[in-house]
Amino acid sequence: MAGVSVPPWDDHVALSARVTELERRLFEHVADHGPDPTPEPEPEPEPAGFWPSGGSPNINSVAASTQFGVWRGRPVDDGDVALCYPTRDNWQTLVSATSGQPGLWVNSPITPVIQMPFFPAGGYSYAAAARGDFVPQWQQFARNWKGRRKWISPGWEANHNRLHYWSGPSSNSQNYRSYDEYVDTFDLFGKTVLEVDPDAQIIWTMNGHDSPGFAADRYPANDPRNILPDPKYLRAIAVDYYDHYPPSTRVPFDSEAAAVNGVRWYADLAFSLGLQFAVPEWAVKNNTALDGGGDNPAFITNMHKVFTEAWNRRLPDGRRLLAFECYYDDLPQKMNISQGQNPKAAAEYKRLWAQ
Repeated sequence: MAGVSVPPWDDHVALSARVTELERRLFEHVADHGPDPTPEPEPEPEPAGFWPSGGSPNINSVAASTQFGVWRGRPVDDGDVALCYPTRDNWQTLVSATSGQPGLWVNSPITPVIQMPFFPAGGYSYAAAARGDFVPQWQQFARNWKGRRKWISPGWEANHNRLHYWSGPSSNSQNYRSYDEYVDTFDLFGKTVLEVDPDAQIIWTMNGHDSPGFAADRYPANDPRNILPDPKYLRAIAVDYYDHYPPSTRVPFDSEAAAVNGVRWYADLAFSLGLQFAVPEWAVKNNTALDGGGDNPAFITNMHKVFTEAWNRRLPDGRRLLAFECYYDDLPQKMNISQGQNPKAAAEYKRLWAQ
């Protein structure tokens, strides 16, 4: 090397002197500057299963969520979630934060996930919603919930034209008639709520596996993005995902999950938009009359893999991709795992979720 005098390897005296000089310089460097910083060790991966989680039957009470946590061996507690369905037969109960199911969570550390339509059942329409007729009621809803932790899931599962009175597209009086009617309504709801409560966490929740009745428009047929609202109003993209239509016992889970309307497809959509991902409702379905997959522990295993992948995946701003998930532990629909209805699935869930 130019400018550096290196003694020949057979000149032991010169080499010894050179080593001594290097040691002296190193000692002076440490004395002046301290030792070179030791690289920080790589952080240990966080244990799988410690994401915000919940589970309860359709009564959606604090006691039911608590009992589910006791059963699984991991509490449903501060930072976890629970489903919450406001009564939807009138405006007063729909926008209330203290009556019906919303009232059950007033003093709970568990975060409610509010699955709600944009308007009550009866003489209301998307056309009226999109032109702003219901802005005063949405403002009241936002004021009622302001200051409380919550996820808001308006117009959920609307990508199925025969599932709910607020879904579509169809010519039924309360269904949306066009994709624009739904998107305009959602965007106006989001804008209205966030103007009153800037901390509100709004999610767009669709039904998994299929989007029946969806013709091609901005996106191909059967693609729920035809009713995707403006992402600026959203905190997360979500999907309700059950082991049915089709069950994973008939169609391989991974191929179904990756296809349009699949659970991993929704996770990737959320990531592409810089939003978090959630699964507010999921469960096995031990009802072959409704095309269920039965007592299927493999579905539990596969969903846990999806959650683990999303929990360990980071958005560009550092947030974890997975926001939360909640098991829909319902007895009448044969989804229950905490009371002996699906023992194989229950054992697998407890193995994966227990602390």
